[in-house]
Amino acid sequence: MSFLKRYFIFTMLVCLFLTGCTKHRIPNKNYIENIAPSVLFYIRPTDDDNIEVTTIVPPIKKEERKIIKSEDRTLTGAILKLNANYFREVKTGQLRIVFIDKKLAEQGLFDVINTFFRDPSISQRLYLAVVEGDMESFLNTTLKENIDIFLYEKMNFNESQGEILTQNLHYFLKSYYSTYEDPYLPFYKIENNKLVYSGIAVFNNDALTDTLTLKEERIFRLLHPLVKYHKVLPITICDIILLNTKTTTKIDFSNSYNDVNVSVKLSSHLGEYKDGMKSDIHENYLKLEDRIQSSLEQEAKELVNKLQKANSDCLGIGRYTKTLTQKPFNGDTWKDKWSSLEFNIQFEMTFDDLGVSKCTKNK
Repeated sequence: MSFLKRYFIFTMLVCLFLTGCTKHRIPNKNYIENIAPSVLFYIRPTDDDNIEVTTIVPPIKKEERKIIKSEDRTLTGAILKLNANYFREVKTGQLRIVFIDKKLAEQGLFDVINTFFRDPSISQRLYLAVVEGDMESFLNTTLKENIDIFLYEKMNFNESQGEILTQNLHYFLKSYYSTYEDPYLPFYKIENNKLVYSGIAVFNNDALTDTLTLKEERIFRLLHPLVKYHKVLPITICDIILLNTKTTTKIDFSNSYNDVNVSVKLSSHLGEYKDGMKSDIHENYLKLEDRIQSSLEQEAKELVNKLQKANSDCLGIGRYTKTLTQKPFNGDTWKDKWSSLEFNIQFEMTFDDLGVSKCTKNK
């Protein structure tokens, strides 16, 4: 009997210990009704050197949309403080686009970009852009239009179509950590309370050093070795619109790496022409090609000089110094070389199709 009693007590103690070792369930309070996933962030510096984050909530629900913002010494702290200004928890798992104020970009973006990179809930395809002007006022006037969703879909569309340059978190960091190139971002301005695509913001490491106009942006795309298709290409000096332009860029360095030859071949369809040739365009297309080539070469030289002054190799020319057997530049040596390079740029223009000209029949 004593044996059975001891066995019973032992069994009860084991059950007691096992019960004490069970994992207590932490209640999950992240119900869908209690969270507000953000789609868009606008980040700017404040006068007291803080970082201010602005977002729109709720993103989709049929409630009155509003803008909330907060500031802190760090980006993470500012994002956490957003919850104090709203009755739902702001989540970054659906963050798709971040607009960064130009003044903050000039100070350097590494801390901001690194914060997004280290957050496992944020996609590497997060779109980044630089903006100049009163972005908060623009967001306030477009709240009812679901402007955050619209801007994301617009950038997603342009990424595939190539009409407007886009850049995401992955490619920005890839260029930033590369020894042979610098990053760039699309540049927007607030004009008449409208968000206007205005060109490209170019960087030296993580700091914005200059911006390119829309005209310069088109030349940038023609020179960039990885951009090979241009759906619409305006040539302003000749009042010409080129369609479906395909480019092949070849880059060669001299043995001393003091000179670089850039050769760009273009094949294009003539979409529109307003310079008086009309029906005799077939007889004069060779002169037309020469005019386009001369115009592009001059504009390309001016663009490269501007990038050298900004100390930004966002074209990635440095990648072509590497071969299978040697890497002549390491560390910051390519940065030092970039600003003193001599460029020889040549364009070769050919028309695949001159369009339809007016014909008359003799009766």
